[in-house]
Amino acid sequence: MKPLSRLFLLQLSGTAAALAAPIHTDLVAYYNFEQTGTNGLVNKAPGPLGFNGAYVTTPANGAGAGFSGNAAFPGAVATATTNRSTLLVGNALNVVKGSTPTGQFAVSTLTSRGPGLNSDFGTLGTRFTISSWFYLAPDADNTALAADAQRQFVFESNLDGTTSTTVFDVSFGTTAANTIYASYVGGSTSVANNATLAAGGWHHVVHSFDVSGANTVVTVYIDGTLKGTGSAATSTVDFRGINFGTNRGGTSRVFDGLIDEVAVWKRALSASEVTEIYNLGIANTPLAATIPLTISSANAAQGTYTGSTNGNYLTGSTISLTAVPASGYVFAAWTGDFAGQPASFTTTAGSTALTATATFGPDTADSDNDGLTNYQEIVVNLTSPNNPDTDGDQIPDGVEVNTTGTSPIQPDTSLISFVQQNLNPATAGAIAFSPVTLVRNPTSGEIQLSFNFVGSADQTTWSTIPLNDPSVSITPSGTGWDLVLPAPSNTVNSYILKGRKP
Repeated sequence: MKPLSRLFLLQLSGTAAALAAPIHTDLVAYYNFEQTGTNGLVNKAPGPLGFNGAYVTTPANGAGAGFSGNAAFPGAVATATTNRSTLLVGNALNVVKGSTPTGQFAVSTLTSRGPGLNSDFGTLGTRFTISSWFYLAPDADNTALAADAQRQFVFESNLDGTTSTTVFDVSFGTTAANTIYASYVGGSTSVANNATLAAGGWHHVVHSFDVSGANTVVTVYIDGTLKGTGSAATSTVDFRGINFGTNRGGTSRVFDGLIDEVAVWKRALSASEVTEIYNLGIANTPLAATIPLTISSANAAQGTYTGSTNGNYLTGSTISLTAVPASGYVFAAWTGDFAGQPASFTTTAGSTALTATATFGPDTADSDNDGLTNYQEIVVNLTSPNNPDTDGDQIPDGVEVNTTGTSPIQPDTSLISFVQQNLNPATAGAIAFSPVTLVRNPTSGEIQLSFNFVGSADQTTWSTIPLNDPSVSITPSGTGWDLVLPAPSNTVNSYILKGRKP
């Protein structure tokens, strides 16, 4: 089912007009109980993940989220049955009272006032709203319980932040073994707000909390209609969690029936908004049709993503994502539900959950043409992918890594200085061939090659290099020879091999 969009005009001073905020604005917690087990207590409100519920006790006898309806539901006593087949919107939370109550749950992160009085006012602040549908269907054996234990609570706040005692700063439940419901704020109640509601049918309650001076005022709505208000000093409203389907203790005064479409806002709702919520329930329409989005990076060191964050999205809303590779890496692919999408894309939230992972790989491009890939430069060698000589020592990064074995990020100043001073034509000596003679023996057919070497320390004065020197060696190598000759001078560090010299 699609969520109802609400856009209407408010006439201000007879002339100005403004659009009312969508009903989902500041909706921080929403439990629709469409899933079974603990998944049914996961917060489905649009926005970031959080505010998940937890069972107070382990569900039994079929109790818990995702109840599908059963005209012969087994109660706490095996021989007793209760008709719980009338569901509101899809499935519902099934709460069993009996001697071992099950199905009730708590949300410890829904708080007001925060750590200590006069501090940050918790996650809800001082203005918030609690809404819930409920269907009382007591088991046949409940008459055997004590009168106080027969009380039925839809919700109640838990611990006081200053004294760590159980309180009832917010509360809605029956006053005794009957169907008279009372509403509380800051431990105070008003009989005028009591509502007599018969069992065996769905009802809707809203507590809208606002601040007036030094007081917190709760406005109570029952079945879409204003019931009344109550007030307590804001300084007394201090709770650390809300229990649903039970009172502040969690295991007593447990509700006995179905609860559905529980929602909490971080603002006070207006009367018209309460009417809208009530009409949605009457029409069997979910308050917020949302889907969860779970996005991750396969390796955060290689890249991450921007855009839509993990959370719940209204069906039909826009999801935009961009994979952002880290330096030295490139986007490879999205896996999961976004497989085949480009690095940056926009899509629309549908009716099913979306999960995807951004993957990345090494950047194999060579932006500066120095023989190293961008990955090798940035990640492995810590060099610049846009400067072929990162350390500025006139040896390209690729040559230092692959040939000389020197560091491409530490200048080899002394080596370069030596080369510049000693290994250049202006300061080098020279070795050259003497004229070559080739003689053929006509009898044997042998060919005799004769030549000599001459050397010069200054490329001007030449002398013959004696080939009969003990240091001379001539060794065959492939199709040629390796020659070792004595240097013409010990004062010159480099020599140039020239062509034939007369």
